[in-house]
Amino acid sequence: MPQHAQPSAELAHAIAAGMPKCPLCGGQNVRRSENIRFEDMVRGWFNYRPFRCRRCQHRFYKRFWKLNDPATPDEAPPTGQ
Repeated sequence: MPQHAQPSAELAHAIAAGMPKCPLCGGQNVRRSENIRFEDMVRGWFNYRPFRCRRCQHRFYKRFWKLNDPATPDEAPPTGQ
């Protein structure tokens, strides 16, 4: 039996990529949730993406930009000036 559980490579990558924390339990083990609702599509137009916490199963939306975008997940992208 291992003494210390190591985080999975997927979790480590998500944390490094700036994945949001769960607003309900504060867990960092979140994943992108599927776009299955009309609401998901509409929110997607404004860069809000659905996420699901693997700890408490809470589904939430967070503004999210591409990983190569210099903006953080809650900031607007830079203007073209």
